[in-house]
Amino acid sequence: FRQRLATCGSGSISWRNTKTQNQERAMPQNQVSQPPLLSFDNFITHWAHEHPDRLALREDDRTLTFGELEERTAKVASALIAAGLKKGDRIAWLGKNSDLYYQLFFGAARIGVVMVPVGWRLAPAEIAYIVNDTQARLLFAGPGFDAAAEAIRGDLKHIERILGADAARRFHRARITAGHSGGGARRRRGGARYGNARSMARRILSA
Repeated sequence: FRQRLATCGSGSISWRNTKTQNQERAMPQNQVSQPPLLSFDNFITHWAHEHPDRLALREDDRTLTFGELEERTAKVASALIAAGLKKGDRIAWLGKNSDLYYQLFFGAARIGVVMVPVGWRLAPAEIAYIVNDTQARLLFAGPGFDAAAEAIRGDLKHIERILGADAARRFHRARITAGHSGGGARRRRGGARYGNARSMARRILSA
């Protein structure tokens, strides 16, 4: 049977299959079961488990399968945890759409950290205002936007660190902490072990 996906206002994802929906139509209204709500973490882990080799992201000649996306976003989540971020915190992105942005976005979402994309066409004062208004703790600069991010450094009130694209990609090499071990495809491929990401995150953030 076919699964139906729909985004919810909370940012979670709700899914029901058509068989379940047909069963619900035959039930009294007060007995209809509520669909399970899946977090981004559950959503990515689910597809990494079901179709680890299916294409998830493509940019130019770079591709990521769902299994690779699950692993990389788990590493991003782990590095953010090691850097001291927690659920409800915000990070900001200054740059264009890219595979790096989505890896950071999903990695942050897996632990409840909110990614704030800032329009790269805005004036420096407008960019600084948005970043300050969101109280983002980290600012990630996409490829080609390091200088634009550095130009507003002095106007940022809450940013603890500005990370360029190279530093952001090093988040993928951070080892997964016990606080976010991920799941799905890695367990199926033999349970690769990952150590603590804290030292890696410190090196990245202090560079």
